[in-house]
Order: sequence, then structure tokens, then C-alpha cells
Amino acid sequence: MVKPVRRYATARLDRDQLLNGLELEERPEPAVAADWTTVTVKAAPLNHHDLWTLEGVGNRHLASGTRRVS
Repeated sequence: MVKPVRRYATARLDRDQLLNGLELEERPEPAVAADWTTVTVKAAPLNHHDLWTLEGVGNRHLASGTRRVS
């Protein structure tokens, strides 16, 4: 059974309200190699590098208005 994985992705710049630039996405759960295992992530931090990305620092795709999907 393939469960969707939820993640926030940077979709646009909003210099006044940085977190408004994030969008919640659902993606297919990635395949797990035979000798790997999975973990459940219940929380992840938002650090200053993330905020700089939302400001467009060092990300020419966001600064130009084009979205780069990973």
C-alpha cells in the first residue's frame, strides 16, 4: 500500500509573511531498498537557512518567480 507523504515546499516569495511562501504537498511514498529501513518523522525544525530560502537568498529560481521542484 502506497501512503502519501506530506511535506511543505517553497512555492513563492512573500517577503512580508515568509511562511505564506510554503505550500503543503502530498507525494507518493518513496520505494525502500531491501537493506534499508524507514523512520516516522513527527516534527522537523525550521531554521534560519530555511527562512533565507523563503526570502530568496541564494535561490535564483524563487527570486525569478520560477518554481524548482525537487
